[in-house]
Amino acid sequence: MTEVNGTYPSSTTNVSAVYVTKGGNLTLVSPTIETSDNTTSNDDSSFYGLNAAVLATSNSTVTIGGGSIMTNSTGANGAFPTGSGAAINQSNVTINATGDGGLGVIATNGGLLTLTDVNITTSGANSAPLATDRGSGTVNLTGGTIVASGRDSPGIYSTGLITVNGSTVMSTGSEAAVIEGSNSITLTNATLTGAQGSRDRRIMVYQSMSGDAELGGGTFTMTGGSYNWTSTSGSAFYVTNTNATITLAGVNITSNATELLNASAGDWGTAGSNGGIVRFRAHNETLNGSLISDDVSSIPATLQNGTTLSGAIDSAALSLDATSRWNVTGDSVLSTLSDPEGISGSNHHEHHRQRPHGRVRRRPGREQRARRGDLLPCQRRCPVSDMSVVDPRLRACTVPVHGVRERCPESPDAVPPRVTRMKVTATQPMRPRKDRRGHDVASCHLSF
Repeated sequence: MTEVNGTYPSSTTNVSAVYVTKGGNLTLVSPTIETSDNTTSNDDSSFYGLNAAVLATSNSTVTIGGGSIMTNSTGANGAFPTGSGAAINQSNVTINATGDGGLGVIATNGGLLTLTDVNITTSGANSAPLATDRGSGTVNLTGGTIVASGRDSPGIYSTGLITVNGSTVMSTGSEAAVIEGSNSITLTNATLTGAQGSRDRRIMVYQSMSGDAELGGGTFTMTGGSYNWTSTSGSAFYVTNTNATITLAGVNITSNATELLNASAGDWGTAGSNGGIVRFRAHNETLNGSLISDDVSSIPATLQNGTTLSGAIDSAALSLDATSRWNVTGDSVLSTLSDPEGISGSNHHEHHRQRPHGRVRRRPGREQRARRGDLLPCQRRCPVSDMSVVDPRLRACTVPVHGVRERCPESPDAVPPRVTRMKVTATQPMRPRKDRRGHDVASCHLSF
């Protein structure tokens, strides 16, 4: 069924202006769709589409070309496919939702949204323009402009699979994007902007334990385009109470905050086990800001393909390829450091614990040339199990480092060499042997 230039109003509580069900298929050309009454259940509006302007249920399809959708009441979402086989396709549509809990578009329980050159604005509280909710859903957006201005209204909220290509997404008073649970956001050549809101949580990956999202790691991937974090507080990325993979490739990142990534315990989960574990990967990036994790969190960070990170680290496992560089801007703590071909700094210290037993060799004149930064290796004997071996065949190892405010426990007054570059290699095979306390130790030499 196809209708052209139709007007579809609803001023009745919990009644959609357009409702397609039981395998129906409806096409609307240049419609005017408007609803104006409040929902009686915010949960039912978020999970099942109660009071949505356009609602499609299982195995039903709505296609809209041109026209507009407007809602001005609570719990009034713009377009809402829910259930397996439910789909809403839109192109060149303008959506404006002004009530609290009124999301622009949202898919749940396996519903699918396909959007091309759709412009969406929301202004109510808790009103993300682009979202999925309970039972997951899929949203594919190409082009268009997405703007959220309400309190606690991120530009994107994903408990499903959301992809954005060539679009502009902005939140003027909340997170730029949020991923809950084992779900994802993928952006390509998009412009993404967030701003300080009531919680200052940037791009956030978390698990609320509410049942809205499956447990598991969230995935944020951005290729090309730009990400702007305008707040001077918080961090550009924040992960709590979950695992996450964050991958950036050729993204222009502008941030006024001193932290780039923060993984730590927050408002959700059980104290002592509610930190964030973040696999952070950057390709061809210029990054500014610190990497911060607390005692129940960790950050394995990989810098590749010409990436530069300027900031302090406390703490992370850092791996750099031969084309990437870390400019140390503050005292730092690393759990491991792998293949550091380029490290520089300015009167700051990276404290480093040498785990395997061995000796430090300094090249003639190295101390006089190395004036831009310090690496402080410490000599001590430690169990082999504490050393991370990259590849025994290459005789190369990463070396866990020591806390910045601590000295080497067994040599607190040692003055280590000053160097700007460090390459850690085992100059002979690492053969375990016993120390006086019966611990296995490695027998190898380390050169810096």
